[in-house]
Amino acid sequence: MRSSRLRLPQSPLPRRRTSTPRRITFNLFLIGLVSASVELICWISIAIFCHETVGEIRRNRESRVELYATTDLQRYEANHPYVGWTRNPDSNRPDVFEGRRYHPNAFGLIDTHLPMRKRSANKVIVAVAGGSVAWQMSATGVDAFQRELERQPRFQGKQIELVRLAVSGYKQPQQLMLLAYLLSLGAEFDILVNIDGYNEVVLHPTENASGQIFAPYPRSWQTRQLEVGNLEQIRAMAKFVSTLERRRTWTRICSGLPGQRSATVNFIWVMVDQSYFSTETRLRQDLLHAHFDAPGYQVVGPSQAFRNTDEMFEFLVEYWANCSRQMNLLCQANDIEYFHVLPPNQHLAESKPFVDETERQVALFESATSRAASQGYPLLVQKGKLLLAEGLAFHDLTQLFARTEAAIYIDDCCHYNQSGNEQLARAVALIIGQK
Repeated sequence: MRSSRLRLPQSPLPRRRTSTPRRITFNLFLIGLVSASVELICWISIAIFCHETVGEIRRNRESRVELYATTDLQRYEANHPYVGWTRNPDSNRPDVFEGRRYHPNAFGLIDTHLPMRKRSANKVIVAVAGGSVAWQMSATGVDAFQRELERQPRFQGKQIELVRLAVSGYKQPQQLMLLAYLLSLGAEFDILVNIDGYNEVVLHPTENASGQIFAPYPRSWQTRQLEVGNLEQIRAMAKFVSTLERRRTWTRICSGLPGQRSATVNFIWVMVDQSYFSTETRLRQDLLHAHFDAPGYQVVGPSQAFRNTDEMFEFLVEYWANCSRQMNLLCQANDIEYFHVLPPNQHLAESKPFVDETERQVALFESATSRAASQGYPLLVQKGKLLLAEGLAFHDLTQLFARTEAAIYIDDCCHYNQSGNEQLARAVALIIGQK
C-alpha cells in the first residue's frame, strides 16, 4: 500500500553552505557591532549620569587603586592623648585634593615638614589652624598666599614658611589644644591664623548630639571609643569595615580587566562603586547615630542637656568664641600674632550669587548639615563682632564671594575649588600684611 504523504519536489539547485571563514567573519562583525553599541551607550550614560568624562573616571579609579595599595585596612586616623585624634602616619593612605597627594608627617599633620620650627630674623613662620577649609586653603592656595604676603612691605626680603596645623574634621578645642601641645614642645611661630566656625556649629548637632555626647568632644567620638563587650557597636563596625573591603576588592578586579580606557569598563566600575559608596555612607551614619546600650562616661563624657536647639547653638558659638579668646591669650604670651578668620559658607543667606546651575544643585543640597550651618552661621557672624569689639583680631570673610558669579563651591558642605581657595588665601594674606 502506497503512502498517501505528499512528497515535495526537490530543488534542482544544491543547498549552498556558508563557508567557515564567512561564518567567523559574520560572527565577529556581530560581536563588534554589539560591543560598539554597548560602548556608545555607556559613553552617553557616563556623560548624562556621572557628569564626568571617561578619562576622569579612569583616573579616579586608578588613584583609588593606589589608595588601596595596603594589604590591610589600617586606621586612617589615630587616637591622640591631647588633641583627640590625628591622621595616622602608619597608614599610607594620603589625602588627595585637586590631583595632589598629601601624606601625614610624624605628628599626624598633613604637612611636608614637622611643626617644630624655630624663629630667625630672615624668615616669617605662619601657622594655619582649623579644619578642612583651612587645610585645603593652606595646601592648594599656598602659592597665592605666599606671593601676596611677599608683596606686603613688612615681609619684603623675608622667607615665608607655612606650617599646616589644620586637620580635616577638627573643631574647637582641638585647635587650642594642638597649639598648647606644640608650644610646650618648643615650637615657635611668628603668626597663627585660625580659620574655623563651620565644624563648630555643624558637627555636634549632626553627629555627637544623637549619642548625648559632651559637645566639646571631637567629632564621631562614639566611633573612636570601641567599648569591649558592646556587641551592637562591634557588629556595626564589622559591617562598615566589610563594605570597605568589598569596595576595595571590586576596584582591584576592574583594574585587572582588559579595556581599561573603554567607557564600558569604567561605567560598570563607577556604577557599582557608587552603590558601595551609598551603602558605606548609610553604614557610617548607622555607626555615628547608633544609640548604644547604656554608654558609659568613656563615650559620653560629662552629662549635658539642652532644652532646645537654640540653647545648643548658643553654647556651641560661645564655646567657639572662648576657645579663640584662649588661643589669643596663648599667642600673646608667646609673642605670636593671632588672627581669627570666619570663612565663607554657602548656607549663609545672600553670601554668594548662584548663577551656575550645577553649582547651585551641588552647593545648596538640603541636608542635616546644611540646616545646621544655616542656623549656626548667622550666630557666628554676630559673635565675631563681639570678639572684634573685645580687641581680638577677628575677620569676617563670609562675604568674600558675594560678587562672584563663577562657580566656587564643590560640595554641599563648605569646600571651595582652586579659585575659591586662592581667593581665600589672598584675602587672609592681605589681612596679615595690613596689620
